[in-house]
Amino acid sequence: MYIPDGWKSTEQDAGEFSLFNPDFPEGSGLFFWRDMIPVEPDGTHITTVPSTVAGITDWLTANHRLRVSDPMKVVIGKGLDTTTMVVDVPDGAVNKDLPCDFAPKAACFNILTDPEHWGGAWTVASFESSRYYLATVGPDTNRHLLVVALVAQADPAAERLRFEDAVAPILDSLDASHVTFN
Repeated sequence: MYIPDGWKSTEQDAGEFSLFNPDFPEGSGLFFWRDMIPVEPDGTHITTVPSTVAGITDWLTANHRLRVSDPMKVVIGKGLDTTTMVVDVPDGAVNKDLPCDFAPKAACFNILTDPEHWGGAWTVASFESSRYYLATVGPDTNRHLLVVALVAQADPAAERLRFEDAVAPILDSLDASHVTFN
């Protein structure tokens, strides 16, 4: 993957690879995760939803707390088939289940976690807009779910479009054809 000048990574481990650019509001970033599973509002793992493109897509689109665009099939990078959708919090949503510790006036909802590497959950908040790409990667004998998340904060919808343009060269260069996992 090609990473243009100006982008910085704050995490590169088995649980996450993230990229940030100072030209965008703090909290906006490009995230790569593997084998995520959905969670209940309290963070409890949902084990009945498979960690697959279809499983996570179906779960996200059925989640009444979120506004999810119609999933679309797109190819990113060097031939990586993905399902993409925009996920955000509907206007006027109120979070009665879990306080949003990092932004008390916002509505936020836990949605995904990496049970192998994280102690908490990934949260979608009312002050951001995200595009998710879901793909199956790895050899046929060792398949994994890849989740790529583009998260824009501040003026979420407009900022997400500007952020998508900025990350396009990175995503265009992504080559997952030789991915292997230990």
